[in-house]
Amino acid sequence: MADSRIPIRAVVFDLWLTLIPFPAEVRRDTFVRTAEVLNLGVDDLRPHWVATRSERETTDLSTYLAGLGQSLGLDWAPGVVEAAVAARSSSHGACFAQPFPDGRDAIARLRGRGVSIGLISNCTSEVRQALCDHGMDRWFDEILLSAEIGVMKPASEIYELAARRLGTEPASCLYVGDGSDNELDGAAAAGMTPLLYDRASTGSAPQAGAISSHLELLRFVDR
Repeated sequence: MADSRIPIRAVVFDLWLTLIPFPAEVRRDTFVRTAEVLNLGVDDLRPHWVATRSERETTDLSTYLAGLGQSLGLDWAPGVVEAAVAARSSSHGACFAQPFPDGRDAIARLRGRGVSIGLISNCTSEVRQALCDHGMDRWFDEILLSAEIGVMKPASEIYELAARRLGTEPASCLYVGDGSDNELDGAAAAGMTPLLYDRASTGSAPQAGAISSHLELLRFVDR
C-alpha cells in the first residue's frame, strides 16, 4: 500500500467486471459465435484459443485470426476474419451499453476534483471501437489497451506507462480492478496502491484494501 501522505493524483481502472459487466453467458456466447463464423467446432477451436491468449490480446485481432487460420491450415474465404471480428464486437456490445453506474458517477466526481483518470485493460483490439461507440472513451484521460500497447497486465511496464501518460508517478495512483490476471499484484509491484473492486460485497463491510462501490474512492482523494 502506498504512503497515505502522498496525494492521489490519478485513478486507473480495469475495464471488465470493474466498469462494465461481463457475464459468463456473454463470454460463452461470444466464443460460440466466433467459432461458428470461423466454421470451427467449439471444442476444435478452444485449445488453440486458450494457448494463444497472450498473442491474441497483444496484437490486432484481424491479424491474429488470419495467423490462427494459417497455423491451423485453414483457407478461410474472404471476409471471414472481418465477420468474426464483427461478431465479437456485436456480442460484447451489451456490456458496454450498460456500464456500472457507480463507476460513471465516481469518475465524474473524481475529475471534478482534478484527479486524472486512466484505463488499463487486457483485451482484444475491437475494444477501442466499442469504447468509442458507447461514449466511454470520454471518461478517461488515457486509455491503455494490451492489444495496442503489446503488453498485458500484470507486467509493470503497462502500469508505469499509464502513470507517465497521466503526468504523475505510480505512487500517486490508485489502481482499481476485480483482481483478474493478478492485476492488483502487478499494480503494487509497479508502485501503485491497488484496490479490489468487490461489487458482490455491496451492503456489507468489504475486506481491507477493497471497495464495494467506486464512490468509496472519493475518501482516498479527500483524505
